Amino acid sequence: MKNVAIILVLTLLAGGAGFAHGAKLFELLGAAKVERADSGREDAARTTAGPATRDLKPIVTNLAAPADAWVRLEATLVCDPSAPIDEKGISEMSNDIVAYLRTTTARQLEGAGGLRRLREELSERMALRSGNRVREVLIQTLVVQ
Repeated sequence: MKNVAIILVLTLLAGGAGFAHGAKLFELLGAAKVERADSGREDAARTTAGPATRDLKPIVTNLAAPADAWVRLEATLVCDPSAPIDEKGISEMSNDIVAYLRTTTARQLEGAGGLRRLREELSERMALRSGNRVREVLIQTLVVQ
């Protein structure tokens, strides 16, 4: 009976210590969440002044080789917010992308290297076309069929 009482007392002490430690940890995590929420608001305020993005309409065209290969590209332009691009400029850029893709083969688009080269080439072309108002082209979806 004495052993049961000792085990009961030790269990209660361990439970109390665990509860106290958990409460302290919960308090610390709650404070961290508040700090993170405050910094999130600051980050959101900072990003609103960042670059603007423009989604292009999906582009579907054929490739140079093989003859029956098609590509579907969805992309986003990262633009300078101080110099907006009008719809005519967006249309011209989409046409330029179509013209470039028609000279590309399916083999050139294979793998991570092909995707990287495509993104770099399109980013360079769009920067030239827009007078450096487009900073980067982000490829959302690329399907070669």
